[in-house]
Amino acid sequence: MVSVKNTVLLAMAASVQASPLAGSSTTSTSTAAVPTVTYIPPETDLFTPPAFPEGAIDISNNRTLVNEIKKEYGLETADEKITTPGEVTIMSGSCNQGSCPDYDKAFDMMYTWSQQSTPSPGGAPPNVLVWNDFNIRVNDCGKCYIKRVGSTGGGCYDFTACGRAQSICVDSGKNRAHRIWKDNGHKTCYRVEQVGLGGCGIIMMRVIYRPVGEIACNCFAAPAQNRAINVFRQVKATPTKSVQPFGLQAGPQGLLIYHGPTSIYRIRTGGPPLSPSDMALSDGQFDHVAQHFGINLEDEVIMTALHQFFRWQYPHFMFIYREAFLRDHFGQRTKSKYWSLPLLMAICALGAVMLPDRAQSQMSEQFYAAAESIIIVSGLTHPSITAVQVFLCLAFYQIGKGELSKGWELSGIAFRMAQDLGFQKDPEQWIASDASLATSEDVEIRRRIYWGCYTSDKIISLILGRPVQLYDEAGEVEHTESLPDFPDMAPWLPAGVDISRMLEPGSLGGRERLITSFSEHILLSKTIERILCTLFSRKSVASGETGLTLTDDLDLELCRWQESLPDCIKWNRWEPPTTSLLPSVAALYILFNSTRIVLHLDRVSADASSQSQSVSRTVCTSAAQDVVCLVRQYRAQHGLEHAPLIFIYGIVQAHRAMRALDMTPHEATYLVQSLDECCVAWGLAVQARAHLYELF
Repeated sequence: MVSVKNTVLLAMAASVQASPLAGSSTTSTSTAAVPTVTYIPPETDLFTPPAFPEGAIDISNNRTLVNEIKKEYGLETADEKITTPGEVTIMSGSCNQGSCPDYDKAFDMMYTWSQQSTPSPGGAPPNVLVWNDFNIRVNDCGKCYIKRVGSTGGGCYDFTACGRAQSICVDSGKNRAHRIWKDNGHKTCYRVEQVGLGGCGIIMMRVIYRPVGEIACNCFAAPAQNRAINVFRQVKATPTKSVQPFGLQAGPQGLLIYHGPTSIYRIRTGGPPLSPSDMALSDGQFDHVAQHFGINLEDEVIMTALHQFFRWQYPHFMFIYREAFLRDHFGQRTKSKYWSLPLLMAICALGAVMLPDRAQSQMSEQFYAAAESIIIVSGLTHPSITAVQVFLCLAFYQIGKGELSKGWELSGIAFRMAQDLGFQKDPEQWIASDASLATSEDVEIRRRIYWGCYTSDKIISLILGRPVQLYDEAGEVEHTESLPDFPDMAPWLPAGVDISRMLEPGSLGGRERLITSFSEHILLSKTIERILCTLFSRKSVASGETGLTLTDDLDLELCRWQESLPDCIKWNRWEPPTTSLLPSVAALYILFNSTRIVLHLDRVSADASSQSQSVSRTVCTSAAQDVVCLVRQYRAQHGLEHAPLIFIYGIVQAHRAMRALDMTPHEATYLVQSLDECCVAWGLAVQARAHLYELF
């Protein structure tokens, strides 16, 4: 056993004061600690986390076991600690770190990945235990503060120094941090850099995230390689040049399909990239199907329905890449990768339900029937990017109608087909295998489709109360980035985008909020996945106490997600009703508040402690009120006949909470009336309204 206590460190005594970031008279009048520093200059190269051992057990949240192992190796066990100047000693280097931040910073965050192997009986392979910690450290008011804030990507530390309450949040995935002084609301945001310290003994890796300069507190786009919030996923997503025993292979029909390591097929390991076979059926063969359903492909209603889709529906259907679809639609459609006739019909079906003209909106059924007829014949035996998109569009259409079983089954086909095509692997891994990945745009589009499917899966599972089908841990896809618009995009932009501002230098006119909303939707979906897979699984909840702990931990994760949202998409109910509300932002907050309600509502009436019941009542009350405010604001600015599907779910959950908590009947009645307006577009709203009347 390697004892960390016995590790010899290179020492250099120095007296150090806090950085100006902490001592600014505009934010703080406190003084910094002057610790004794034992210092080793760190390496500043961007670190690469150690490989995650196959079969390892993550014990990050088993603090009792973690602390027992730490004691054995002489490591600090406190998850939160405050030290006075006389007690402060910074041990710089990988082996040990004290309570104070990096030697010239006001605060930092320290990431530690530890690993221990324990023998197994009977000569079996050893058990490998791993855990990781993110600790925020602060130097303020003559003391140093340290607190463990989580195990996945960072978190927030609320504390009081010299009588001043403050909050510091660090996000390793986005390389950003902020500090808020709660007495005056002053907020400062920082860019964060990584400093790798290496490993020592059971400590496999130590990394410091330290502020290196102030940035504007608005949307901040981190490089794609730093977007993942889970350090383990960063490791898995790192491309490898070694030959893998799995990948894309041409199937019997010449189509490129994915085979994993246990597949019956042996994957080729060399040769030039493969091109998908040209055996796929031509869309021109199906023009007569559209005609059969009374659809003239040159009719003006096609263009009108497309406009409605991209204005109201597109922000919630990000598995479609607008620019590529429209470019192919108005350009060369023959053998197009991103346009097909059934996809056009499916998009028009979803767009038509938003048409104000009832005669035109009824065309949605004809569009749907044409899309379904074509894709059932051509899509199941010829998997493709557009086939995945079509099946998922049809799934949402059916769920929106209230045909839940059919919608569930269609979405399952879409997700299975996406896996068949290898979308769960980052497309950069397929460049050597798939000749269709010709440009960086092709790579980014594949990523967008995967994450659009991933978020859609969570919404569908949440609405129907069903298991998820796409798991974060099974995916190895980098987070999506924005691609440039093509000229004359203004008519196709979503509602709420300020087109006049697009002419201003450096302005995106609100488009950056759509991109940011989608990125945050991905992160929120990961928490929703954990809620659906743990809290609502009987096997995961062995006792009532465990269930209460899970609820609290998951709610804390939700709150940290909300707290770390970029300023450009933040919303609160106290804003004036006239404040511009982007539909994608409204949908994001409806999803967030609905999730908090379903997480806590059962505990309101369950046999739980009075304290936990009180907390859950407070959460449900606040979340339901937020839903009401969002619905009112959206109704005033956009009209509920254009509300996205998630609004129906949010309204129903908020109504449940209000009834369970005996809140004012006026607001509950308002929610039911809101469903009346949603009924214009969504048959599911008709069913939900009838169900609420039936119950109450």
